[in-house]
Amino acid sequence: MPNCPSCGKPFARGEKFCSQCGLNLTENYLFEPVCPVCRREYPEGTKYCAVDGTALVDQGAADQRLADKAIVDGLLKDGYSVDIGPWIKRGWELVRPNLGLYIGFFLLYTAVSAIPGIGWAVSLLSSVISAGAYIVALKTARRQPVKFEDFFAGFQMFLPLFLAGLVTGFITMAGFLLLIIPGIYLGIAYFFTTQLIVDRKMDFWAAMETSRKVVTGRWWGIFGFALVLGLINIGGALALLVGLLFTIPLSVGASVAAYEAIFGLAGPSPMAPADSVAAPPSPSASGQGT
Repeated sequence: MPNCPSCGKPFARGEKFCSQCGLNLTENYLFEPVCPVCRREYPEGTKYCAVDGTALVDQGAADQRLADKAIVDGLLKDGYSVDIGPWIKRGWELVRPNLGLYIGFFLLYTAVSAIPGIGWAVSLLSSVISAGAYIVALKTARRQPVKFEDFFAGFQMFLPLFLAGLVTGFITMAGFLLLIIPGIYLGIAYFFTTQLIVDRKMDFWAAMETSRKVVTGRWWGIFGFALVLGLINIGGALALLVGLLFTIPLSVGASVAAYEAIFGLAGPSPMAPADSVAAPPSPSASGQGT
């Protein structure tokens, strides 16, 4: 049984605060690694479970995985509503306070992409770079302060974001080569992959599969939502391309709003200090819907 790092009082796994001194145990105690499959605990420094070979995680991460699985299981069982209008309205609320930062970021992104010899690298890293816009919207949803450098916070999660972009792009392209329809299905099915990686710290494949499973149950609704966002951006492009400076951030915000409504927010982001975090809102859309 672990002890409180402040007063030394033993506490049971799962307790959030010390009953003697009130210390927040989840923020101040590094739990022993635990197997996320069989739940066996191991001494600090152990990397793999001796029983099933699973990579070990700390207790907090294991609890988060169980919570995420419970959320997904509930969505697969009960479904959820697709509310395009409210999501777009909420998306604008998420980007409006930092619209100037979004415009500055997209102008910088466009300018760097146009530099000879660099554009190919920017294109290759697009999934990592663009993730910053989602991180900013997620921070706004949590009422956390935003800085311009947050747009580049995706590099803190480089590997899963890069692999997600690479693999989803490859699989979707392969789907298009197979009579087009599979590519359209997969392109929509992976809609929430980036949000799941940056918000719930999922591995790229777990995020892809979670998005695919959840979206499939309401695929036509999410397709309609993506189609509306596409039409909004076409309108922005027709407005001498200047409109894209507003419609692209709106699309990002609306995508985060949809994620927020369906999955809920996972909790405090590591991109911001704990004392700046407000209580995340609970999902606003649950139950049956179309």
